[in-house]
Amino acid sequence: YFLSTSVVDGKIYSIGGWIVFTAGSTVEEYDPAMDKWTKKADMPTARAFLSTSVVNGKIYAIGGNSVANVLSTVEEYDPGFVPPRSVEAKGKFPTMWGKLKAR
Repeated sequence: YFLSTSVVDGKIYSIGGWIVFTAGSTVEEYDPAMDKWTKKADMPTARAFLSTSVVNGKIYAIGGNSVANVLSTVEEYDPGFVPPRSVEAKGKFPTMWGKLKAR
């Protein structure tokens, strides 16, 4: 539980979650046409309470919690490429939330 799911090309991807008092890095793919689950390559960072979003066929795991730490990292999962990788977010956003909120 506390995982996140996204859909790419009709397949559902389950990422992370809380497994026996620890965060998980597991990625599983469900193909509804075949009614089959497949274990995929793990994410680099174990996380629960995360959010995921799909952009151009790639899944981005955003934030979450890794046991006792709140994560501010973003990782990219490309269903057609192994392994998953971390993405550097610095400099990619024109305005930081704190600066925007202060206006």
